[in-house]
Formats: sequence, structure tokens, C-alpha cells
Amino acid sequence: MQSHFANLTNAVVVAPEALVSASQAALQSKLPDQDSMEDKCCRDMHDVLSGFFGAVIPFKAFEEACIPPAAYRAAPESFAHVYAPFCVSSYVCSREPVHWSGGLLHDIPKKTTSEAVESLRGVLLEDHSGKAFHHVVRQELLPGLQSYVLQSLHGGLLKRGTDFGSIHLHALSNFAQNQGLSFGCFFADVSAALERVQRSLVFGDRLSDEPLRFCLVVLISRRKSFRISC
Repeated sequence: MQSHFANLTNAVVVAPEALVSASQAALQSKLPDQDSMEDKCCRDMHDVLSGFFGAVIPFKAFEEACIPPAAYRAAPESFAHVYAPFCVSSYVCSREPVHWSGGLLHDIPKKTTSEAVESLRGVLLEDHSGKAFHHVVRQELLPGLQSYVLQSLHGGLLKRGTDFGSIHLHALSNFAQNQGLSFGCFFADVSAALERVQRSLVFGDRLSDEPLRFCLVVLISRRKSFRISC
């Protein structure tokens, strides 16, 4: 399982001890100063976290912290008071706790009973405090991301549901038919799209030649395969 996801993300499998040591060393090099940890930052973070915890759906499966979602829903202010300083520190340092980056992975068969990794769909039970932090990060990233999004994009972002995609295609098809024009739709599905994203290229952190080299190799190999299949 580790090797499978390592190949998808161009990652390296390391021992847990080595991961902890590397994380601690990286964190020590990016410790924030006191000016960046103002009370206002914690207050703003507290308000966002409180709203998130208050909207948590109760009675769902909980993660390795063993805190039921109903507890977050019942006392959002208390949990926000506890987690706000940690979230501010993680945001300033661009580093998050290890357990926020993972969770409990459960394998659910897709359509067959095969035990092959490709035939299983991984469902990750993530720490709810980590979900809250990721919610804060997404709020900061979305405005910049949406400024580059085309109007024709369906799915993947807020208020851009995939259900409108079928309506859009039907409208184009009907227009082309009424005008006596040809119309075609090319649908491409990227296998394991989320896992293949090169995070360093997206967030600009720890940039090097390796992610670029990896992308070029994949693009060149896909181009050759596409030519052969055509």
C-alpha cells in the first residue's frame, strides 16, 4: 500500500522515526516570531473554527483521536479555544501535525472482490481538528485559485456542481443541431488525479528540479502512448 501511493505521488517511503526527525528539523527552522502570533490571529482563527465545529455532522465515524463528531457539535467554542493557537502556529510555520496529514484508511471494494489495490477505494477517516485547519487553508487559497478558473468549469469548486455540466452540454448540442453544425464532446478521466498532484509546484514549497522532471517524464510518456493509440 505504501509503495503504491509513493509511486502515485513521487514520494519516498521512510521509517516513522525518520519522518518525525525530519519534521522536527523543518519546524525548528521556521518557528514564528512573537509578532506573527498576535492575539487577533488567534481570535480570528477561533471564530472560524467555532463555526466549523458547530456545523459538524454528528454520529458519523470518528478517527484515531476517538473524539465523536457529536462532541465537537455540542461544544464548538471549547474546542475552538483549544485548537486555535495550534492552527495559527501551523499556518504561520507552513507545517501541520503529522496526524493531521493522514488518518485511518479503510479499503472498500469498488465493483469486484479482488484484493488488488486498483480494485479498492480508500476512505480516509481524518481528524476533525485537522479538517478544521484544512478548511481554513482552503478559504485562503480559493480566492486566488478561482481567479484563474474558466467559466466553463464544472465541479471541483464551490458553486460549480457537476450537475450543471450535463445541462451545459445539452444546450450546446441543441444549439449546434438547430444551426446545422457538427458537435462533439471529448471526456477525459484522469486516473488518481488527486494523488498525482505535485504539491511543491502548487504551493511553491521546497521547489527543486525533481517535480519538474517527474512531470516532464509523465507528459512525454503519455504523449507517446496517445500517438500509438490513435
